[in-house]
Amino acid sequence: MKRDDNSILGGFGGYGGANSLNYLWAGPSYSSPYMVWESGTGNVGIGTTSPMTKLDVRGTIRQDTNSNYDIWIQGGASTTSGAARNLALLGVKSSDRLYLNYNNEYTGGVTIGGNVGIGTSPSSERLNVSGNARVSGNIEAASFNGMRVLGRGIVRMNSDAYVSRVCKSISFTSYSGTGVIGLGNVVRSGGAWGIGLLNLKT
Repeated sequence: MKRDDNSILGGFGGYGGANSLNYLWAGPSYSSPYMVWESGTGNVGIGTTSPMTKLDVRGTIRQDTNSNYDIWIQGGASTTSGAARNLALLGVKSSDRLYLNYNNEYTGGVTIGGNVGIGTSPSSERLNVSGNARVSGNIEAASFNGMRVLGRGIVRMNSDAYVSRVCKSISFTSYSGTGVIGLGNVVRSGGAWGIGLLNLKT
């Protein structure tokens, strides 16, 4: 196809042997196509003449739809060897980021149906962080074992702090996987302190 000035706008073509078709292309020319298809592999390339996968895009992608899911990626539950399938989002350098946003604001939320590892592989816990963590809001625990420090750790408050709306008591104990080893301080909401006591009466 040509423009009015007789310059080439683009076209379609293919090549191969006497009885076979090896390559299809679309673009200005065979040597610089916009899109190619290889018959031997079935791979399609956009922005590349050597597609490495079934769809190989060299450049940015924008997708828009009215469906509930803009992008849906689904694989098998496992490979033939039983290994789990993974979805990898790979950047070029360490400063690259993954943004999950809504309404053009990069402060959205995400729901993940599984365990998450940050700086480490996911473990049996919902969130496993290797390194420091900073929370600007509240941390809420809705179970009996609300917060535990495993190993030789400390809970530090770097400024004035207080405990409000205490329900019955707060206990500081040494804890192991099989039960309580020793009991430390117990404080009641009425302000009374007990040291080394299991039950404090005021």
